[in-house]
Amino acid sequence: MSKQIKAKIFLEDGAEFEGTSFGYEGNTNGEVVFNTGMVGYPETLTDPSYRGQILVCTYPLIGNYGIPDREKSNGLSKNFEFIRKQGMHLTSKMRFISAQFEALLSNNLWLKNAKHANDMAQVLYKEVKELPKIKITQKVQVNAVFAALPKNIITNIQKKYGFHIFDEQKSVVRWMCSFNTTKKEIMDFAKAIKEAVI
Repeated sequence: MSKQIKAKIFLEDGAEFEGTSFGYEGNTNGEVVFNTGMVGYPETLTDPSYRGQILVCTYPLIGNYGIPDREKSNGLSKNFEFIRKQGMHLTSKMRFISAQFEALLSNNLWLKNAKHANDMAQVLYKEVKELPKIKITQKVQVNAVFAALPKNIITNIQKKYGFHIFDEQKSVVRWMCSFNTTKKEIMDFAKAIKEAVI
């Protein structure tokens, strides 16, 4: 069981609320949204509609009824209705192969993994943002860097590294970082990009 962290929310009108936090540790700004559900918090935590918002669950017993049991039906947890979530396809766009849902939610492991991936994207962004022939097309807020660059440079980089071309017509690529991307890998990739554009 992870330690309980006291947190405060300060609203624009000066109101201040104290509670217990889990997840992101640090200061943040954003739209505060409330979920009043009595059940379904495992689904709420991975619901993409809450992306970029500060989620406050108001039911006082959140976390007290545990997570779905291990009873299986057709190889999936019988009492956990979201098949995609059982396959771990929604957690920060990362692919956790054979990860146990319990372990992922313990001690904020999911958050540490997502934060690491986001941090690595920031490192990559800082390494390539000033390079000639590269234009960062979107603000780097998660574990992806979107950049426009000439097609011949994309082809050269793809000889050594695999990545997705996000928009063929505009020549925009998407460079993704994951929970296990190392800083050395980022620096090696950035070096390859530099060599291709200079």
